[in-house]
Amino acid sequence: MSDFDDGDKNREDQTERTERTEQFKGDELVYLAAPYSHAHDAVCERRFRKISFVAAQLMRRGIKVFSPISHTHPIAQTGGLPGDWKFWREYDLAMLRRCKRMVVLMAEGWKKSKGLQAEIKFAGEMGIPVDYFKGEEWD
Repeated sequence: MSDFDDGDKNREDQTERTERTEQFKGDELVYLAAPYSHAHDAVCERRFRKISFVAAQLMRRGIKVFSPISHTHPIAQTGGLPGDWKFWREYDLAMLRRCKRMVVLMAEGWKKSKGLQAEIKFAGEMGIPVDYFKGEEWD
């Protein structure tokens, strides 16, 4: 039983989530964005784990996902690199430029995140469709 299939009581929710994610299948790369930077390292770590969990759920469904947080957090931690938007901006936008769609995880702080808001603006300028999802949808 997967994290998305917890018996008959949530069968309708499961079907609705599956239908929503069907639009992302195929060879298109999806950019999965969420807030990350915070004054407290524990918050950054919690955000990393949440977005990585969501990325895994989407991958399990056959969706090709690039998650800048999931992909760069371990590199930054291991290599002693900064974790802020100023450092990662050009890298993240280069990756977003290669994606056909952006999915925003509306996790706590998403409206205040300078990096996330810049990514959303950039996607709009590039004509990349942006979809918004709450975190509970993929818990």
